[in-house]
Amino acid sequence: MSRVPLWSEYKEWPRERVIFNKKHNNFVVYADKNILTETGKQELTSTFSLHGNPNIFKQDGHYVSARQITI
Repeated sequence: MSRVPLWSEYKEWPRERVIFNKKHNNFVVYADKNILTETGKQELTSTFSLHGNPNIFKQDGHYVSARQITI
């Protein structure tokens, strides 16, 4: 169940996208900078089962949130 309030817009909250790079055989995570802390990276790796080759984490301008959170 989502912890995001129903009254809010999805763009208000930090979010991410996970893709698999077949050429390099690893995952690339594009995310809001608020998510890209060490704890956030560990949570993403665990939640999406991104184990194996080293993952790449990058900030993405499409995922800039209006709310500031701490992960």
